Amino acid sequence: LKANTGNNSATNTYNVYLKINTNTFEYTTSNNTAELVLKVTNPSGNTQTISGLTQVTSGGITGYDITNKVSIIPIATDYTITTTSTKTDTWTAQVYFVNLNSDQEANTSKTFNAELVIEKREPVTVTFDANGGSVSQTSKEVTYGTYYEDLPTPTKSGATFLGWNGKNMILDFINGKGIRTTDGTIYNTAYSVVTNFIEVDFSTKTYYLSYLMSNLYCAIYAYNEDYEFVSRTSGSIRNRIMLDNNSFMNSTSVSNDPIKYIRVTQYVVSGQTRDNIDGLDFSVIQLEEGTTATLYEPYYVTSDVAVTQESDHTLTAVWQEN
Repeated sequence: LKANTGNNSATNTYNVYLKINTNTFEYTTSNNTAELVLKVTNPSGNTQTISGLTQVTSGGITGYDITNKVSIIPIATDYTITTTSTKTDTWTAQVYFVNLNSDQEANTSKTFNAELVIEKREPVTVTFDANGGSVSQTSKEVTYGTYYEDLPTPTKSGATFLGWNGKNMILDFINGKGIRTTDGTIYNTAYSVVTNFIEVDFSTKTYYLSYLMSNLYCAIYAYNEDYEFVSRTSGSIRNRIMLDNNSFMNSTSVSNDPIKYIRVTQYVVSGQTRDNIDGLDFSVIQLEEGTTATLYEPYYVTSDVAVTQESDHTLTAVWQEN
């Protein structure tokens, strides 16, 4: 930051955040001990406190658990620098791999890629679409990399407000627990957690399924218009996968029927018990239309969700009719 002259002071405001682009590391211990630990040092030389993450001490390193995290992590918002000349501030982000499990194989050849971003704060306008209801506040300014903070609550006669949706996603029910099943015929496993049937249109659309980050395995099952099983993807799915008809061509298939529905399954593998899936949910799954996958953002945008869209955008109210 450089002031106009040596006599007048200039003030600029910045945001500092960690943008995690790829992270395939997973928990290898039954108690989910941190595998990746983030430590950030601010310009004062002190360890930066980061909200929204779990602070841990693992392997002698004190920091924040970011295992499985693929998102924007706000580190400092509204960071202000004032100077009468030229001033440089330095931030340091360190990511440690701390694996206390004797079995290192699970994280062999895994990938972590992130950027420490410091940028001048520029406002983004978010518009609130009440979607048939009414809302007192129609828009507000937010900042990419920071939290949405206070969001208005819309109203609609005869309906219950479920939340604000910020992306072109079609899995509104994915934010909670799936359905437990003991169907060993289709899923070839003792215990599974699956989504509801999701209608897709591969004839005109392509979808991206993103960030299936867990210590369990995932697969995608396809069905025809009569809800009969057609095909499934092979192996476990982690990170991102583009979904279209070609996704299932070379996979396990029982027919060539057009695909009308899919279901996403997380299942327990050999050596695990039913206790392993207690509390398991699909909150880290994102399905969106289009040929480009964006950073993960929950279906329901709340005050403590980071802004992952860099331009003006709209949040749409989701309703459940009473």
